[in-house]
Amino acid sequence: MKYCPHCGLPVHNKRAGICEECGKPLSGSARRKEQRTAESKPHEPRDFARDMLSNFESAHNRQKKMMRRFKVIAALITLAACLLIAYAVVNMTSHVKNRRTIREHATEYSVPEFSIPEFSRPEISVPEFSWPDSAFPAQDAPVIPSPGELDGESPVNPDGTSGDTSDEADALPYSVTLTGHEMTTNLFGENVLVLDLEFTNNSSTAASFFQTLTAKVTQNGSQCMQTAATVDPALTGVNTVEPGASCKVQLAFIAAPDTETQITVSTWRGQQTVMEESFTS
Repeated sequence: MKYCPHCGLPVHNKRAGICEECGKPLSGSARRKEQRTAESKPHEPRDFARDMLSNFESAHNRQKKMMRRFKVIAALITLAACLLIAYAVVNMTSHVKNRRTIREHATEYSVPEFSIPEFSRPEISVPEFSWPDSAFPAQDAPVIPSPGELDGESPVNPDGTSGDTSDEADALPYSVTLTGHEMTTNLFGENVLVLDLEFTNNSSTAASFFQTLTAKVTQNGSQCMQTAATVDPALTGVNTVEPGASCKVQLAFIAAPDTETQITVSTWRGQQTVMEESFTS
């Protein structure tokens, strides 16, 4: 948009050289041409009244244009406000209508109230019961015959002793000798006492150490636990020993070092003690 440098009003015709409002030249060439024309002409007295009237008319025209613009903007703002108010009223009306409809449906399809009847748990009386007094006769475990007894030889008790009443029954059928001991540690860092024993079968039938005897190690009146992982690589404790033969057996117990230790080897039922010895681990 092009504006007049004299009155400041916009010029709609871009090719015009003279302002339509104030009648003054717009470009420098036209202004110089006007100056040359004025210089060539004789000086005329300036009409101040006409100039004041022209300035008043141009200011009035500018004011009218500004008022027209303001009216258009005010009309647009008023129209937008009316649309917003109408939208708010319609939205509020529909919301109230929906709430009224929901309330009516809720009243129409109301769920009837119901109550759970109270009930009491029936009382159950348990009759008292007492065991009748009865005495059961003492029974011993059945004696399993040994291979020698089945062959017609003298019977042997489960503890390894002979079943006859001769002087040979007082003799121990097995003998155990402590040949050595040492302290070591297992994979868990616990102190382990390893015992080296020599087992001799003095009976008339073949037998093994673990089949006939049991060993117990005590320290300060407490029994030491035998370790599950044996240090006997050949498992000589379960090997069968012929009558009159001997074999070496290794046992391991979790024990404390530098402590008075007592080892007792006896038959499974503890009726006879085969070996009992004390030493410092």
